[in-house]
Amino acid sequence: MKKSKEQFIKEVLDGFDFDMVHRAMKNFNWEYAFDSGCHVPTTSQLIELAKDLLNYTFDISERSKADCETASGGFRVLAYYNTELEHVDVLRLVFELVSSDSF
Repeated sequence: MKKSKEQFIKEVLDGFDFDMVHRAMKNFNWEYAFDSGCHVPTTSQLIELAKDLLNYTFDISERSKADCETASGGFRVLAYYNTELEHVDVLRLVFELVSSDSF
């Protein structure tokens, strides 16, 4: 059964430890630029950013009928599009501190 975008996003947000991300950002003094100046974002601000990225990535994946990945401020969102079912069937939120690739 196909889940709604809202169901996907709620499940991802409910399963994600935003307090841990906030503690890590405080520890590293990782600041975002806001209209009011630069500061470590609050947990609520982190949730709002993640929600925006999840919505955006899901929508792009559905429109393009392809997998989609976006990233901002340490967050990475992946939407996996199932071409047989013709809808997104996996939505993932990650917060990355360090990564490395080689191709």
